[in-house]
Amino acid sequence: MVVYDVSVRKPLLWILSILIIFILLAFAAGVFLNRWLSGDGFHTLLEQKTSEALHAKTSFGELQWGWLELSSPRFNADGQGSTSLRKMEAGGLRGRLDPTGLLQGLWRVQEISLEHASVHIDSARHPKDASLSVHQQIPTPPPSLPSWIPTLLEIDLIRSQKTDVLIELPSGMAIDIQDTHLEARPEGHETRFEARGGMLKSPFLPDLRLNSLRCRIKSDLVDLTGAELGFPLGGILQLEGNFPDAKESFLTGHWEKVPIATMLPSYSKQLLGTVDGNATVNWDLAGVHTIAGNLRGQDVTLSEIPMLDAAARFTGMEQFRHLPVQKVEASFSTKNGITQWNDVVLESRGMMKLIGSGSIAPDSVSGSLWLGLPASIVSHLPGAVQVFSGNGNDGFLWTPLSVGGTLSHPSEDLTQRLTAAALGNVANTVLQGVQQLVKPFSRATNTLPTNAIPAASDAAKGAMDILGGFLK
Repeated sequence: MVVYDVSVRKPLLWILSILIIFILLAFAAGVFLNRWLSGDGFHTLLEQKTSEALHAKTSFGELQWGWLELSSPRFNADGQGSTSLRKMEAGGLRGRLDPTGLLQGLWRVQEISLEHASVHIDSARHPKDASLSVHQQIPTPPPSLPSWIPTLLEIDLIRSQKTDVLIELPSGMAIDIQDTHLEARPEGHETRFEARGGMLKSPFLPDLRLNSLRCRIKSDLVDLTGAELGFPLGGILQLEGNFPDAKESFLTGHWEKVPIATMLPSYSKQLLGTVDGNATVNWDLAGVHTIAGNLRGQDVTLSEIPMLDAAARFTGMEQFRHLPVQKVEASFSTKNGITQWNDVVLESRGMMKLIGSGSIAPDSVSGSLWLGLPASIVSHLPGAVQVFSGNGNDGFLWTPLSVGGTLSHPSEDLTQRLTAAALGNVANTVLQGVQQLVKPFSRATNTLPTNAIPAASDAAKGAMDILGGFLK
């Protein structure tokens, strides 16, 4: 039996008493905290802090607490004022709390996971004054809380397994991202977003696979640091850009091995192959300013083009029907709905070369080009010798080529000039033949009626009539 001295027992009793009191106080505080967390106080605090973070009026469904875990069946947010966020809906919320944050005077959430979410963003809801910010604090009365309850909320990661994002553009069109995996990491005054998988639908391009997307959203700026999209028929598109609330924005794109049928579906039979290139778009709240870029073709083949089919018939060179093109280059710029093409080069080695510039408007097409053919091919085209001239260092004979009409029904003047030259050659040939027939009778003109000897002009007219009947 252990017997303590009185001088020892008194401090021990004090220690035990203090320990019991501390345990009782901790238990009471735990009971109070649990009731507060399960009641309206924490619900109000959570809605207030999320409203401030999203600049929207938010609401949670019933909150349920597990062991350091909070869950709710639903979450809604309605954008307020001039913020870009219009609406957000989510289901299957689950948050994991880090208890060490309480010692630092804050609620620290390690991760919030969502089973599904949908976000509606209206990029047109921006202030017209560049000095204003769309991210204005929403006045919310602070909840009545005990002084020892932390009021700061810190979130490390928000993860949504299945997310739909609808972005309305100032023009009235929209970009729709569907079924993507989205992660958001708040970092001070900005939030870093990453997305993987899903589809991107827009009025500008066919439906694209969303391989990856990375961006940062700051107070008045969206910084797209990188995105990679895949085309349905092959090829990728890489994007990056900077989108301030009220100043000029830009988006730069780089694409590789994109089928021409994807870019120009109406010419999928005439143009086969892939293209690489890049472009930059600049715009502000008033609309798009400029679009500029360049492109290069790879393994391009020209097929079912009437002018080339005619060249194949006249020359006997079947390569013209499916003409391989080794070099395709051009630069372009768009402003006020008109696209200007410059430095156009289209070359099939040993067969053809096309250079020049042109423009495409919504209701018209125009171009000033030069077409070059080797002398060996020109000699096989009826009348081409009169149309093609010169002999450059590249071994081509050249002729100007004007393009007009519309994009759906383009026109060119070369066929008409070749036809006129060919008819002229045939007429001259027929005329020479008539003159040869007339020569034997030239010595006996005194024995023939005057009207029996055709004049040169009548012979030419007769030749044209015969040729016209043949062509009909």
